[in-house]
Amino acid sequence: MRSRKAMSKLSVVIPALNEERSIAQVIERLLAIRPQLQAAGVHEMEILVVDDGSSDGTAQAVVPLSARARQMGISVQLFPHGYNLGYGAALQTGFLHAQGDILAFLDADSTYPPEELPRLCQACLMWGVDMVIGSRMCGGPSQMPAIRRLGNLLFAQLVSLLTGQQVSDCASGMRVLRVSTWKQLQQPQPLPTGLEFTPAMTVRALYKHLHVHEVTISYSERVGRSKLKVVRDGIRFLKAIMSETRTQRPRRLQQVAVRGMVLPTLDLTATLLGIACWQHGPWPARLLLGILGALTAVLLVRWTLPVQPRRQLVTMPQPAAIRAVEQVALDKRSE
Repeated sequence: MRSRKAMSKLSVVIPALNEERSIAQVIERLLAIRPQLQAAGVHEMEILVVDDGSSDGTAQAVVPLSARARQMGISVQLFPHGYNLGYGAALQTGFLHAQGDILAFLDADSTYPPEELPRLCQACLMWGVDMVIGSRMCGGPSQMPAIRRLGNLLFAQLVSLLTGQQVSDCASGMRVLRVSTWKQLQQPQPLPTGLEFTPAMTVRALYKHLHVHEVTISYSERVGRSKLKVVRDGIRFLKAIMSETRTQRPRRLQQVAVRGMVLPTLDLTATLLGIACWQHGPWPARLLLGILGALTAVLLVRWTLPVQPRRQLVTMPQPAAIRAVEQVALDKRSE
């Protein structure tokens, strides 16, 4: 276990693109959790907003909060991009200017709750974790659209298959990591500049055997229109995951591909025969082929999954100090 004093300054990076309706609320919520962060071991905080070429009043919404934050001893800085460079590029700009010992990031659209940040910081500061991922996929309250939830589930299963370590949310946009971890993740080449930044970061961290844990968080419906394009960005996610695997573990991709050749072929054959029999054959044959196809699909998953033990999801408990601070705040509101 590491000392809290070894890492006490937190740099929170918020990438923003046309988020004038929500960015101020996110910053205000971050300012409000300062006591909880202090209870978790964070004694100093700065907030870095990277405006990634917004065409609305995102930048103007940030400026008034700087003076208020300054009175609290918190720095709120704005770093504008002249034009849109991408989600990953915005995060890299923020990390470049960060002065903290630990880094955090979350979206500017109010989907990720800043109130969960103390728990992620606790895991990093007190439990020696290199990177903490806020998982939206392991039982917390979620308003994620069904199609995106399915996509996240499939990508998490793919990453678990390739890396041999159980992951529930490889694309989460709320994380806490050490500065030393970030430097390692930028090698041998920088991470992608687009939305595929997060899955690539997860895969690279696992291949580098960094200490990665997940903490359950809630997820809300965003304010305004989503910038995620399911098909286009899904393809980019897949390319990023495969690219990291080819670079970091080329033999791993070959092993999974070879081991997965026979059963997918049998599964496809059984499926095609089942369709043909379903249309023209007797019901016993249809039932038999249906069972065969289902069993082959199960065997496909079981056989292609890695045989080595996989790191399981760890949910970090909320520290008593944070609970006490939150109770005091609730008591004051009720007075």
